[in-house]
Formats: sequence, C-alpha cells, structure tokens
Amino acid sequence: DATGIEHDREALQGVSLFGTLEEDQDRASQRPMFAFVRPGQGDDDRSHMVLVDRWHYIRNAGSGHEEFYDLRKDPEEKKNLVRNNPRKLKKLRYILDQFLEDAALQ
Repeated sequence: DATGIEHDREALQGVSLFGTLEEDQDRASQRPMFAFVRPGQGDDDRSHMVLVDRWHYIRNAGSGHEEFYDLRKDPEEKKNLVRNNPRKLKKLRYILDQFLEDAALQ
C-alpha cells in the first residue's frame, strides 16, 4: 500500500497496517493488533498475542501459560499482571478468543 503499486488484495494474506500510520495515533492504538509466534514445529510452542492501547496479553497455546503487561508502566515486560487486573485481563482474553475463533486458529 505504501508504494502505491497495484496488487491483487485477494491473493495476499493478512491486513495492511499502512492505514494505521495515517490515522490519529490515539484512535489507532485502540484497535486490537494480533500476533502469532511459533518458534518450534510443535503446537506446544505456539503463542497468541493481542495488543490494545497500553495492554499486551500473551497466551501459550500448548501450556495455557498467560502473560499480561501494562506497556506504559512496564515497557520491558518484567511484571506479569495476570493476577493484578482481572477485569482488563478478561477483556483481552475475550478479544483474543474471538479473533482466534473467527480466524479458526485455536
């Protein structure tokens, strides 16, 4: 998108984030952004993540281990808040679960 080169949008996987660069950053930060990490070949290695505003939620698909960070207060992700903010954690779990269900990635 940034280059202006014509391309078949249906042939490409994913969603362009170029529009996010042009948006008001406060509004753009409210839109959930998702990531998937699979360092090894087994399903136990997969992690799913969602980032909304200042909040970063990570869940290992195999073990169910969760991490939850406030990036404004803890940009280096050293203090896991899984037990400290249950309402916000529940909201991010829901956002991630809905995305995974819609994308059939669970």
